[in-house]
Amino acid sequence: MRAIRRNGYQLLIGENSTELFNYFGVNELHGLSKSKSEQYTDTPESAYIRGMSNLSPKNPNGLPYVFFNKKRLNGTYRDVTNLMHEYLHLSRILFKDINDDNEEEIVQFIEDEVNWIIDNGVIGIFEQPSTKYM
Repeated sequence: MRAIRRNGYQLLIGENSTELFNYFGVNELHGLSKSKSEQYTDTPESAYIRGMSNLSPKNPNGLPYVFFNKKRLNGTYRDVTNLMHEYLHLSRILFKDINDDNEEEIVQFIEDEVNWIIDNGVIGIFEQPSTKYM
């Protein structure tokens, strides 16, 4: 598991779903089961856990986390939608009071974090955008 401390949260990148259970040293995690994770074969098209954002099961008052399963990533635009999806969940934890006044701040946070991951090659190489419509 690769763990990177970011702006008020922890970014976790695992080789498969089971690594998230191992990282926290638990057999159950937010309603999911380590044994079921071990039985599931993660692929680029399907995974027991594609990604997850939540509070630590060991320390709910500690840093929240966002997890991405590298087996589920496939180097396409769908990886970006996965990142955006999980960061939207994370923003609900980090920005407790979401309203019209801070909507742009939240959207900018999500965009900045996803761009940081892509720009720094944190989870791999993405396909180049098509110039078909440009």
